[in-house]
Amino acid sequence: MTLNYGSSALHRALGSGAGSQKEKKSSGRKADYETETIVNIVYNNGKVFEAQDSNGLADPYIRVGTVKSEGVFSKKWKSESPVCEKTLTPDWKNFEEDIIVKRTTKELVVELWDKDTLKDDFIGRAIIDISLLSTFSIPFNIEFKEKPTDEKPKGTATIYIKKLW
Repeated sequence: MTLNYGSSALHRALGSGAGSQKEKKSSGRKADYETETIVNIVYNNGKVFEAQDSNGLADPYIRVGTVKSEGVFSKKWKSESPVCEKTLTPDWKNFEEDIIVKRTTKELVVELWDKDTLKDDFIGRAIIDISLLSTFSIPFNIEFKEKPTDEKPKGTATIYIKKLW
């Protein structure tokens, strides 16, 4: 499968206003080229291994945040996929989002959640080393574990990530 990635985030960050016609989520904030970089995330598909809701299904979504230090991630998430309702095999249909991260950021925290009315259920977490990213889109086949010491994952997902600069 070929995924088409425009450089609309780069154009927005530089303020040119040009870019792809594809609809994608953006903060609208411009990046500071000296201290920040833009990371493009494309949410593809996934699997939840255990039902989270009484109907035997789940309403999964993914969050991506940054790590400050010592494993403490920021309280503000940088990106969130749409919720795929009533499924154990979510397909985010290549939902695309550009995020701005500080150049000193070393890791991205990726978490899988189940959307509920009162309180969302945590399914699992994975860490992506930012040094692995390049200007070419890289598929990450993520295994979400509730605790780092768990042997079996609670779910999986494929997302594509690349640095735009």
